[in-house]
Amino acid sequence: MLNGKSSVALGLFVLLFGINQLFLYDTTLTYIIAAVFILMGGFSAWIGYKAYRHHVPYVIKEAEEMSKS
Repeated sequence: MLNGKSSVALGLFVLLFGINQLFLYDTTLTYIIAAVFILMGGFSAWIGYKAYRHHVPYVIKEAEEMSKS
């Protein structure tokens, strides 16, 4: 679950960094690199979110079992 959260955070950082670069520089190379960062960041955040949502029910079940004992 923590791995999913960290993947979302890193993906958002890379995505937002790519968006930030679009506002700072006006070269073709910057647009290409920013597009790669935006795609990689978005993909990483999406996969991390899916991993997080996969593990949440197991964490809830484990927490319920721990509170019973």
